[in-house]
Amino acid sequence: MDTDEVWQIWATAAVSALLAVLLVVWGVRARRQRREGRHGWWRTVVAGVLAFVLLLFAAGLAVGAHYGYLSSWRSLVGVFNDVAEDEPLVVPMGKPWTPPADTTESAGVVVHVTVQSTARGVPDSTVNIYLPPGYTQNPDTHYPTIYMLHGAPGYGTDWFDSGDLDDHLDTLIAAGTMPPVIAVAPDMDLGSSDEPVNYPGAGPDRGDFLTLDLVPWVDAHLRTKAEAGQRVLGGMSAGGYGALIDSVDKPDVWGGTFSAMPYMQPVAPQLNADPSGAPGSFPATAIPAAGNLSGHPFYLGYVSTEGPSQANEIAGLLTTQGATVKVEGVEGGHDWISAPKLAVMGLPWLAQQLGWIAGTPDSSATAEPTVTP
Repeated sequence: MDTDEVWQIWATAAVSALLAVLLVVWGVRARRQRREGRHGWWRTVVAGVLAFVLLLFAAGLAVGAHYGYLSSWRSLVGVFNDVAEDEPLVVPMGKPWTPPADTTESAGVVVHVTVQSTARGVPDSTVNIYLPPGYTQNPDTHYPTIYMLHGAPGYGTDWFDSGDLDDHLDTLIAAGTMPPVIAVAPDMDLGSSDEPVNYPGAGPDRGDFLTLDLVPWVDAHLRTKAEAGQRVLGGMSAGGYGALIDSVDKPDVWGGTFSAMPYMQPVAPQLNADPSGAPGSFPATAIPAAGNLSGHPFYLGYVSTEGPSQANEIAGLLTTQGATVKVEGVEGGHDWISAPKLAVMGLPWLAQQLGWIAGTPDSSATAEPTVTP
């Protein structure tokens, strides 16, 4: 999928705005006709309402395109589908579940389910699951799993609706740079100032939801390779922060980490109000406390508008603990246009480091930044 298809959203916004202008003109003419006794009042009302709706629609599209949340017509259709769809079926732990859609030999499929939460302060989560090409056709095959966390604010559908992750994985798998993998994108219930980690006090404990609820559910209901070395935890922005913190907290659960646009200081008020109450939620204290991280690869992706300083600072902490780290950047901003570009580079590297695909682990793993246009 071409990540530069954002022009489609801008074009749709422009057409919507133009239609609104034409409706205003039509409404003004109708009002003049009314003054002349030709009974055009209803046209004025209809034109005004429709013009207002179209202008709101155009403004929403412009904001979505500007921040990268709407990157193509497909992402726009995905938003409408999310609004129209009913809540996915709740499947309790231990209850059999068959994915409601089939893959083909050349294309994966995204399905949705609600996973119950036992974590403190965390509601049940709508989980979006990518099943790779051939999953339906090869019932005896088991797969590595990547878990991808959205930003704040955001939704579990973002990696697919805005990031086109399923299309990218189809392409990477067909090219042989990624093995067939299952991708899991949960809704982490994040507001604009949240991170998907455990909070002090009354919670919420979003990190516990991942490791104690979601991973066991996925391993019980899907054909995964249920071991740490066959799992990657990833995310963008707040999700990338959470992926970093949660993976160093539970190295027995997560074998590799993908962190796009990571940062050192959380934005959640609950964390900053009592740092001593949640030392495991700050990179500066959580990474040294993790102990030996040798054998655990970390991919840290940054964007040119922010630069590599925070990714390099995190990389320094990780390499001190023996981790294998790659820092890499793309030209772009902190948005859903850059995030999938980093995923396309970072996930194959992690797959190679973890031995999911043939080849020697990349000897270029380094804390030195490189930028890929």
